[in-house]
Amino acid sequence: VFSPRWRVAALGNVTTHPDVRGRGLGAGVVAALCARLRTSVDHVTLNVRADNAAAVRLYERLGFSRVAGFTECALTSAAAAG
Repeated sequence: VFSPRWRVAALGNVTTHPDVRGRGLGAGVVAALCARLRTSVDHVTLNVRADNAAAVRLYERLGFSRVAGFTECALTSAAAAG
């Protein structure tokens, strides 16, 4: 997500195939994207599962910091459930 008006961007669903994890591919992609965004945004944000230690370490190495926790929920209508 990118908003030039508000000068913010949000990264999402960054994944690396399990067969090639640990080679720096995800770090390279995120770092390159952040470098491209640097001239047009003031803030880049993302969500990562707190229990995904490898991803948390990666994002912290790239300069991201923890700001807030959140709970992800899904709602199902009563009609669809029954």
